[in-house]
Amino acid sequence: MTVAPIVALEVLFGSVRTQCNANSVTHALEAATQDATTFCSGGWQEFVAGLKSGNVSFDGFADFTALTNGIAVDKELFDNLGSAGAPVSVAVPAAGATSVAVGDPAYTSRSLAAGMSTFGAVGELTPIEADIATSGLVARGAILHTTASAETSTGTATGVQLGEVTATQSIYVALHVVAAVTGTVTVKVQSDDNAGFTTPTDRVTF
Repeated sequence: MTVAPIVALEVLFGSVRTQCNANSVTHALEAATQDATTFCSGGWQEFVAGLKSGNVSFDGFADFTALTNGIAVDKELFDNLGSAGAPVSVAVPAAGATSVAVGDPAYTSRSLAAGMSTFGAVGELTPIEADIATSGLVARGAILHTTASAETSTGTATGVQLGEVTATQSIYVALHVVAAVTGTVTVKVQSDDNAGFTTPTDRVTF
């Protein structure tokens, strides 16, 4: 067991990476409890699980200058306000690490940008706060590629051992493109029965 303070956390929302804008992040998940108490409950309340829900919120500082790909954090939140679909992912590096690496744990889901606030008092740093509701299921998995490693040519990234997926299970993948140059890109998620990926099978294609 390794316990350490949070020094780096990465929130990816649509096409923006908020790590250098945010200083507080909360990812809340809950299952509603439905009261199922009857006269046969022996004087104790009984509950059954209801609907599950999630929410990602972050506080930080606004930067109204367009980022590398022309999208600032406030613009991405504004453009998606009240709209469902943009993926939101939260990744945390290993204890004490200062950046997210391949294989580090992450949560991802579709989202609904539910609210944002910005601006403040004269002379102070401009704050930005975001409230992002998850839409549909939330998946916990691992980072397969990081924003710190740009792809400039065709190639295969390092394989990540995620474990076997059974016939009754599914995989869920989110792709956040935070910067790009002119051209097209195809991203594939593949699986194989060996770490060398000598006989890969396409599973998801963007």
